[in-house]
Amino acid sequence: MRVFISWSKGRSQTVAKELHTWIGDVLQAAKPWMSSEGIRAGARWSDQVATVLAESKVGILVVTPENQRQPWLLFEAGALAKQFDAALVCPYLVRMETEDLEPGPLTQFQIKKATKEGTLELIRTINSQLPDPLPDARLERLFNGAWPTLENVLANLGDAPDAPPPRQTDDMLKEILETVRALRRERTPPKSDGDLILRLLRDPTKTERFKRHAMIDLLEMERAGRPLTAEEVKAGQRFKQAIDKMADESAAAEREKTDVEDEE
Repeated sequence: MRVFISWSKGRSQTVAKELHTWIGDVLQAAKPWMSSEGIRAGARWSDQVATVLAESKVGILVVTPENQRQPWLLFEAGALAKQFDAALVCPYLVRMETEDLEPGPLTQFQIKKATKEGTLELIRTINSQLPDPLPDARLERLFNGAWPTLENVLANLGDAPDAPPPRQTDDMLKEILETVRALRRERTPPKSDGDLILRLLRDPTKTERFKRHAMIDLLEMERAGRPLTAEEVKAGQRFKQAIDKMADESAAAEREKTDVEDEE
């Protein structure tokens, strides 16, 4: 049974590589797959990922403080959400608490922390999807025997050199307040929340991060049952194309970096 492992950035990749081997030590019937290990040279990236997704039963997203907003991780989270029940997609939080996870797509899934207890829950989720799952007592014995290896990797990850500064909530609230005040001064104020979000998406002064949050809000409206207008759908499609392009560029850069590191 395939287990899809998604990662982005250095520390996440280190943990993903260890999980790629370690899960098989606990559950021999599980076949973990991660992009840097599973894609053959010359294979088309998107085709290979789509094939593995179709064969997988459980998805693991290795999340760290520095990668939780990375487009590629969010892209694969979206692909996993379409493929699996939310209970079978597990953000695996490394050096993070649950409350550190920013509002967005990752919060809809079954979050597991990279602790002994959280990792055992993750293994139980994988075991539950096997054609012939192990009895829990045997599973715990295998887990306890293998855990020190993974624990050592998690304990020696070190600090992320490119970790972003903590989010400044006051700055975000200030930007939102200024935006709302500016819109109130316009001759044609927004007719709805959707109209307001569309204006934010068109605003060239807004950062991509700000627009991503706006787009998430738009998608949440649709998920809540409020049908989107044709204009909103077009805006969402354009934004998704931009995010997909960013994801492809980010993935290509990470693959190139990995290749260079392997050569060294």
